[in-house]
Amino acid sequence: MTDALPLPETAGRPGRAGIRARWAALPGNLKGAAILVFAYFLFTFEIIAARMLGATMATEQVVLVRSAAQLLVVIPFVVRSGLGFGILRTSHLGLHVLRGTLSVVGLYFYFYSFGHLPLANATTISFTKALFLVLLAQMVLGEVVRAPRWIATLVGFGGVMLVVRPGLEGFDAAALAGVAGSFTGAGLLLVTKLLARHETPLAIMVYVALITTGASLVPGLIAWRWPTGTELLALGLIGCFGPMGQYFNILAFRAAEASSLAAIDYVRLIFSAAAGFLLFAEIPDGWTVAGAAVIVGSTFFLTRHEARAAALVAAAPAADPLSEPLTDTERTEEKP
Repeated sequence: MTDALPLPETAGRPGRAGIRARWAALPGNLKGAAILVFAYFLFTFEIIAARMLGATMATEQVVLVRSAAQLLVVIPFVVRSGLGFGILRTSHLGLHVLRGTLSVVGLYFYFYSFGHLPLANATTISFTKALFLVLLAQMVLGEVVRAPRWIATLVGFGGVMLVVRPGLEGFDAAALAGVAGSFTGAGLLLVTKLLARHETPLAIMVYVALITTGASLVPGLIAWRWPTGTELLALGLIGCFGPMGQYFNILAFRAAEASSLAAIDYVRLIFSAAAGFLLFAEIPDGWTVAGAAVIVGSTFFLTRHEARAAALVAAAPAADPLSEPLTDTERTEEKP
């Protein structure tokens, strides 16, 4: 007599072990892509919460909650490291302060933009960070910016004009905040690039958590009012899913090559447009769709161009690292 069905144990824990084994056997780039999609899914809850709070709660209060949540997430890692306050020893305090300042300013722009714009519009504008990197790389790192990079950058900013569409009354404040947040985020990536040569990732995370929490404390307390039940839920989503998304974002870029994940960034637009439609009845108009296509196309071209340039540099004799083309390896810090 043969066995008709597998024993219950076969479909239990061994099955989970099999799933783990199959996951471990996947190529690193594929694993990274899957993790990054999950990270962007988590970030979608954060921007949904920001949209919910935009009309009723001060941005200062939202930033304080987000910063404090990030600090709470970092503390267990510091305890586990056994370094204690020794983690704060540094010879680059100025860079840490600059990075923390850019981060907290970026948070204000980020939450104001997503709190007052349709989610698809705010997400589309956030893609301009890659374009600002071209400008800042030339000014800060002295890189030679050649024609393809300038063309992609100018075309991308043309797409921004399609999304923002300044009329006779000028730019919308929330749209300006989104553009300013992208510029701040680009500066944050450059400072991270410099700091990463001298500091551990944990030290960088600790400093930014301390600085953003300290800088947002007084404004947040001044603006503070006790949230309603719905607002408390939204703040909980921001405090939970923001740091969680950042954690999985880091895992993704540890598992995969950064250049292989470049196109995954545009999943954010799909998630945000779907959330805006389902929860807030937001339907992107034709100008927004056209602007998104232009921005996405220009940033994708720019990313591919930078990846090829980085590959050529890697194949060439070693040079001064400050002269190397920027890649997207620092996107593990894509949210302030």
